[in-house]
Amino acid sequence: MSALLVPGNNRFTALRSFELYSCRSGENANPTCDGAIDGGRTKVVTSPSDTFPSVNPRPVAPDMTLRYCDASPQPPATHIKFVVATNQCTGQTSYQGDQDSDPAVDADCRTGTGISRATEVHASELQVFGSTATVDEK
Repeated sequence: MSALLVPGNNRFTALRSFELYSCRSGENANPTCDGAIDGGRTKVVTSPSDTFPSVNPRPVAPDMTLRYCDASPQPPATHIKFVVATNQCTGQTSYQGDQDSDPAVDADCRTGTGISRATEVHASELQVFGSTATVDEK
């Protein structure tokens, strides 16, 4: 997993923590692994709250590079659902609240003057690997 941003993305919108759910198409309560249906998924990863750690004054590139999560042992999956828990703004309390002494500007990344970053998140890549290759024969 990587939360490294591309130029133009605000650093406070980088992914901080997440959950992963797996589904195997044709099994359980979700025969198609349709994203609109909640049933049939198994939570396989709950990342630490600081998977992509950062500190004041702002997140930097080394904080957002590759991280590894172990989801084993899990049954084979055909689909993975990625759910954002927090971005840097909502997951790091030191970024919350007014960050300067300018009374005309509230620099809270969640509610401050300008654009709120509380609901915006960016993640660069997610790769899922299995340990044993299998082939489904039909």
